[in-house]
Amino acid sequence: MKGCMVNMYALISNYEYPEQFCFIANDPAELEEMALSLFEEDWYEWFCSVNEEYESYEVNSTNEAMKHEAFTYALDHSFDDYYITEPVFLGE
Repeated sequence: MKGCMVNMYALISNYEYPEQFCFIANDPAELEEMALSLFEEDWYEWFCSVNEEYESYEVNSTNEAMKHEAFTYALDHSFDDYYITEPVFLGE
């Protein structure tokens, strides 16, 4: 398919993200779905961390407050850890 132009997109992790990756697709919607899945995993990890923190201090807090704090933290930080961009391919 020489001379055929195809738009490609990449979902790339920040170099400090624990699981470094680079996924390539010609449909950015697929990458957005992957990013959302990563965000949900990050949110769950932050929820567990916040939950442990509250347990260690024996603070009486509602489950909803913990969920909100974890979600807010993930929202503020996770999308800095990976992003979608148009890749640059070096070739012949």
